[in-house]
Amino acid sequence: MITLIQAFRLCDIRKDEIVSLRVYQAGLSGRSVPVMPEKVRRVLDMKRIKVHKIDTRFGYDGDFLGFEFLVTGITEDALRKKLEWS
Repeated sequence: MITLIQAFRLCDIRKDEIVSLRVYQAGLSGRSVPVMPEKVRRVLDMKRIKVHKIDTRFGYDGDFLGFEFLVTGITEDALRKKLEWS
């Protein structure tokens, strides 16, 4: 398990690349929230949020769509509110 900021560095996330965050809770995972990395850096506490799994996302035609991070340290409701209203 690593922090979200470490995961962004590990995956070399660019400013124009869309990432998806999915909250992990007791064996279940909620819906994925797509967001731009700059918004994540501005709104969330990236040192507090822990990443359990990193997945790659691809479209039907094989195009790379970005990374998806399975995270803890924030609830799904709090994540959606912070990312929607900022």
